[in-house]
Amino acid sequence: MPQLRYELDMAGAFAGMKADLAPDYRISRAAETAVAFGLGVEAGTDPNKECVPFAGGTFLGMSVHTHKEDGQYNVGDSVAVVRTGAFYVALEATTNVESGAVVYCNDTTGKFQVAATGGTLVANASFLSGPVAASGLTAASNTENVAVVQFK
Repeated sequence: MPQLRYELDMAGAFAGMKADLAPDYRISRAAETAVAFGLGVEAGTDPNKECVPFAGGTFLGMSVHTHKEDGQYNVGDSVAVVRTGAFYVALEATTNVESGAVVYCNDTTGKFQVAATGGTLVANASFLSGPVAASGLTAASNTENVAVVQFK
């Protein structure tokens, strides 16, 4: 059947989505617990094989989005963890981001922020954009905002 409808606008950005066409570097780790997309992760019980949502340990990377029906990596799934590249990340609701700002990962939620309070510095990373509305909503009306982070 021919395509009869074309969208004029692209869908809004979402957490874990690649932000550009430049090369990136990813590693794979098995999810020791459920891991949501676009959040920070740290090494799991076996640091060379597993990862868990970030909780203040050593920052490993960010979980990359994949097309799964339930919207997260489940226990045992292979998690794509970005090490370098530009990606949309989940922001803390109160984060006011400016391009070039340093990046912290919240020690409780795994979301990203510019404030050092309650977060761990993500070395070699900086924000490339301010908040971008997800799912076509305006940034002011959307509590699940995302922004682009360049992991170097």
